[in-house]
Amino acid sequence: MRLIISLIVIAVALVGVVGANAQRTPLAPVELTRIEHPPGGTRERLNAKAHRMEKYDLDQKIVFDEKTGDFLLQWNGHDGKRKTVVYRPANRLHAVVAAWVQRDAEGKNFRYVYAVRNLPNSQRELHSLYITVRAEAGNWEVPDGTWGPSLRYTSYLKKVLAAPDGWAWAQTRGGRTGLAPGEAAYGFVLGSSGLPAPVPCFVHIRPGMKGVGEEPPEQLMAALDPVSWLIPNGVTVGPVAPPEKVEPTAFLREVEAMIDVSLEQGWILSSSLAAELKGILQDGLGSLHRKNPEGTRESLARLLKLVEEEKGKRLLSEAYALLRYNTEYVLSHLPP
Repeated sequence: MRLIISLIVIAVALVGVVGANAQRTPLAPVELTRIEHPPGGTRERLNAKAHRMEKYDLDQKIVFDEKTGDFLLQWNGHDGKRKTVVYRPANRLHAVVAAWVQRDAEGKNFRYVYAVRNLPNSQRELHSLYITVRAEAGNWEVPDGTWGPSLRYTSYLKKVLAAPDGWAWAQTRGGRTGLAPGEAAYGFVLGSSGLPAPVPCFVHIRPGMKGVGEEPPEQLMAALDPVSWLIPNGVTVGPVAPPEKVEPTAFLREVEAMIDVSLEQGWILSSSLAAELKGILQDGLGSLHRKNPEGTRESLARLLKLVEEEKGKRLLSEAYALLRYNTEYVLSHLPP
């Protein structure tokens, strides 16, 4: 029963934080108005009258449509008519990702719950979500039956996303091919013993092109490869393996950097609160420098108290998870 109630609380909170009034920084689309490609080109076709194959000019081009953001692949076809295929990049997909972290009853593992919203100003369906991890993690749940089984990053995904590992989800079932603008999904759940930390995240559209039955020239298709994974990217909270040996000063510096990231990402809603949190951390670092771990414990206890007071107010769920769980971790590794 406690688990069900907890999940309901998380679900309600996630629905709220991906709403129109959320302050989170949207994922950044990649500006793309030109795709480099070789001009000209030739193909062979049958000259029925001469009973032989002959070369003809393709006059191949990739033209950007400023109104739609699409690219038009154009060439001369076998039948002598001009052919056009529409390629839709992901750069007009606008989305925001939210995260909620909860420790299990035994205190050994964390539940990482994610929500994604395709923003109303988006001009694409949101087909897939990618979360980078830097610790062992397993997929526990998906939002509903319209989302297929999650996919752990393949070697190809690790390469194109420049990520060590991660998990991906795609909406492929029940007649659904993606979230329409304004729609949201929550309930992507990972389990891990890794500590919360800022990690990259990505969203993508459904791959594919619209056009004629004739295959586009190979050189035009090859030109799409370098841009097909120029997709909206941002930052969320995900599991990262803790260091093998904890050095409290260095670890607290990382927590301090998390405050800066949280302010940039809209997870801390007040610069004055961020300054207050950093001031308390500085007190703790000063005590460490003076070899006064008890003073550091007092400072970090003040920090945790403030974090609890500001939870759901000026601290969104991401900042709360980063500051609470990492502070508790370093507290457990302070010298006696």
